[in-house]
Amino acid sequence: MFRKDRTVSKMEVRATVYITGANASAARAKELNALAKGTFRSKKVDGAEVGFNVKYVYKKNIDSKDLKPGENMLNFVKETGRSEVYGAVGEDSFDSSRIYYTGNTGTVYSDGDNMSVLHETGHFLGLPDRYTDFKDKEGNVFSKAHSGFVGDLMGDKGKKLNSNYYQDYLKRANENKGIDKPSYIQIGRDKKGNLIK
Repeated sequence: MFRKDRTVSKMEVRATVYITGANASAARAKELNALAKGTFRSKKVDGAEVGFNVKYVYKKNIDSKDLKPGENMLNFVKETGRSEVYGAVGEDSFDSSRIYYTGNTGTVYSDGDNMSVLHETGHFLGLPDRYTDFKDKEGNVFSKAHSGFVGDLMGDKGKKLNSNYYQDYLKRANENKGIDKPSYIQIGRDKKGNLIK
């Protein structure tokens, strides 16, 4: 919704994430939905409410070409490795130090826990990694959260979201006035998809 000055007063960040493949199930989707409610929380920023509506759905047979705007797919595979999202990678206009991954498909390896799934979902929603990888003397890779991002979903797979993300979402929505914005941002739309003035 918009205020009289056409700035956003209420917005929602949305995603439907279909999970499929090894260890994906309706029970796992239910676990993820419960966890998402505790992590993707609404917050007031500069007098505007920024909310989330993240939903996980188990779908045994789904292909990336079946996805509509705002829909995403995570394929769970048995191998071990690093989970990732595939798609566009680029610098965000609000902070050139942040790299955003905004694809709509990804892979989660069987060794990944539910917080890894939520972390990859954060990328579907335009959130950047907030950690740096290092190698020890034996060549093992470990990650260290950036300053201010310890306990953050995108830093060390914590259960909170940094307030900077909310400010970025609101800035994105205000700059675009609901036009030419990422599909995961919804601003006061009616059931037909029209902007509510």
